[in-house]
Amino acid sequence: MSRLRTRMAAGAVLGVTALVLGAVTSAGSAAASGAKSTSYYKVERTCHSAARVNHATCYALRLVPASKFTAGANARPASMNAAAGPAGGYSPAQLAKAYGVNASGSTSITVGIVDAFDDPTAKADLNHFDAQYGLPAETSSSFKKVSQTGSTSTFPTGTSWATEITLDLDAVRGLCHKCKIVLVEANSSSFSDLSAAVNQAVAQGAKVISNSYGGQESGHDSTLESRYNHKGVVITASTGDDGYFSWDHQNDAGTSPGVANIPSTLNTVVAVGGTSLQLNDNGTRSSEAVWNENGHLDVTGNNLSSAMGATGGGCSTLYNAQSWQANVANYANTGCGSKRLAADISALADPYTGYDIYGTTGLTGWATFGGTSLSSPLIAAMFALAGGAHGVDYPSQTIYKNFKSTPKDFYDVTEGGNGFCGGSSPASCKARFTGNVGPNNFFGVQVDCGFKGTTSTLTNKTRACDAATG
Repeated sequence: MSRLRTRMAAGAVLGVTALVLGAVTSAGSAAASGAKSTSYYKVERTCHSAARVNHATCYALRLVPASKFTAGANARPASMNAAAGPAGGYSPAQLAKAYGVNASGSTSITVGIVDAFDDPTAKADLNHFDAQYGLPAETSSSFKKVSQTGSTSTFPTGTSWATEITLDLDAVRGLCHKCKIVLVEANSSSFSDLSAAVNQAVAQGAKVISNSYGGQESGHDSTLESRYNHKGVVITASTGDDGYFSWDHQNDAGTSPGVANIPSTLNTVVAVGGTSLQLNDNGTRSSEAVWNENGHLDVTGNNLSSAMGATGGGCSTLYNAQSWQANVANYANTGCGSKRLAADISALADPYTGYDIYGTTGLTGWATFGGTSLSSPLIAAMFALAGGAHGVDYPSQTIYKNFKSTPKDFYDVTEGGNGFCGGSSPASCKARFTGNVGPNNFFGVQVDCGFKGTTSTLTNKTRACDAATG
């Protein structure tokens, strides 16, 4: 099972018929009838692109209109002409159809949303979202907001993650109309507070918990794993928005940290990566590929001198892979050895093929969003529809087991990569550099899995960052 980009689109991850994705539809034309002029947009980060040590950043990305000549601007795919959301992004019904889920299916599961700081208009904004799509208004039993201590009257100060909260809530409610939602607001972006909020979500009865944030794995001690360890609870965690080892900061004069993001590398969570989703005019899925806006061989990102965004991932330096991951066919070709590789499963994250949300704190009105901050709550919602963990200690095991036994229930992403080479062969990628040194040697940091460390030697082990069949 080709890990990272094998984007097993969370269909019947727990063998529930209602969630079976089935075979992908034939790749018909995704362009809407009637020609439309090309529209250009750029992506804005909701939170800081890099987190302080022992702190996290959120991964919500907003798509904003731009001129063709705006720095970092790119053309929106023609497939988005068929998008039905108020801001021009996908609607809940379109995602439900694409992923083969019954969003109005019955479930008793409570989904926990963990974020930092406060969103004072969270419930009101969610009600506006509900009204747009004909969903019932939120009640005291369908939605609850608490602090990391469980208070329903005293909340954290600051609203810098309010838009992230909006994205998480609208993603879960959009795909799981009857889930109960408990929003747990951490006092700060520190992992100490965020992990305390995860514990509070469990105390509030959440059986599925979404975490749309992360920080560099380096600098954390092994005790962090125990704080995200709740057997029988589905804990999803975003892998990040800057590619394999967050390499794409090289495009905007930044530096790749050379490590994956935590908590997605913890072997107690379901690590969620991101894809680009193209739909046909009738709403069926045309194609789905690794989300990497930087393009093959980093042509787009380099030309625009911008970190365009790509699904995160990479081998952990701290945590071992669980047996169900380490024992899959070709795991040796990831180059991770015995270590954990993020991600386990993926869903829509590309803001250029994004999802529309509504907010009034930090966000004014409707806008199209992406980032792995979108994919994590989408997968959480699907797990909730499937009934949660079903008694399995670590639910990511179920994904691997079901992919092996019923691969037709998953969509196998076979196109693209989240490293610098973007799925192109390491040899052709290496040849792009003067002296044939390759990207890792050139930058002095590991930006693609096709090369050994910072050398120009090919590894022949590219499954950590390139999509492949199976």
